[in-house]
Amino acid sequence: MSNKTIEQKKKDYRDYLENSGVLEQITKALVSLYEEIDRPVNPIEYIRRNLVDPDEEINDKKKKEYLDYQKENVKLQEEIKDLKKKIKELSNDSDDD
Repeated sequence: MSNKTIEQKKKDYRDYLENSGVLEQITKALVSLYEEIDRPVNPIEYIRRNLVDPDEEINDKKKKEYLDYQKENVKLQEEIKDLKKKIKELSNDSDDD
């Protein structure tokens, strides 16, 4: 009888993992690892990253992309400032002639 109780506990735990989506997430992470052409050096870290909430990962990517765009914007603003300065200098030079 105690054997059946242990088996029932195992089944209940498996059901819990399946119903909560844990098994699906772990399976997705393992399938993703399997499908990698170049195997990661640290598969545990790879799985850990792939177990993260996809929305959180998307937000992290968007945040990085936003910061990259901010840096590019600052660079382009400086470039525009320099070009305006050159145009003004060239305009002043042509007026002097």
